[in-house]
Amino acid sequence: MKRILYLLVMVMAIFVLIGCDEDDVIKYTVEFVNTELEVKEVVAGSKVEKPSDPEKLGYIFDDWYEDEDFTKVFDFEKEITKDTKIYALFYITIPKLLELGEDLENNAISSEEYYVKGTVKNITNVEYGNMTITDGENDLFVYGVFSRDGSTKYEGLNEKPVVDDIVYLRGPLKRFNNQLELNNSKLIKFEKGEPTVIDLDEYEEVTILEA
Repeated sequence: MKRILYLLVMVMAIFVLIGCDEDDVIKYTVEFVNTELEVKEVVAGSKVEKPSDPEKLGYIFDDWYEDEDFTKVFDFEKEITKDTKIYALFYITIPKLLELGEDLENNAISSEEYYVKGTVKNITNVEYGNMTITDGENDLFVYGVFSRDGSTKYEGLNEKPVVDDIVYLRGPLKRFNNQLELNNSKLIKFEKGEPTVIDLDEYEEVTILEA
């Protein structure tokens, strides 16, 4: 009988110790902002698993960032040592942006700023960087391109996008002369694009005299 009681006491002691160990484990929350992903609990000093790229109708996912201004990409290899927010950045598609601007009155500017991605189709003002960007099917006029902090206009940028480059911009929407445009945008980043190749077979050969 004493042996049975001893065994019961030992088993209970083990469960108590296990419970204490679980209570002593430090955990932090990880929140994926701008998504519908659930908040995760992560043991202190461990890493959080990188989720699959989230999807959002009318938007293009860019990357995960450490801050709400999207200045530094989040490193999923670093250890979690505090409650953490990871910010998902989405770029709105041009058709979705034009849809949102349908009710904007003439000469009115939207209160919200949008992140927009497109390929530079042409540049009509080399001082301020007025340009048209496209997704291949839909065009959007951009009135003014400045540095990310807004202090430097297009012509003063050390590195600036040109025709065929892919630009990532942020700015409000404006309706001017009943045309929607991205107004005084900030250049977040850009990528060198492939130059447009002209297929000479599509054109008839014309001599100088014929011209």
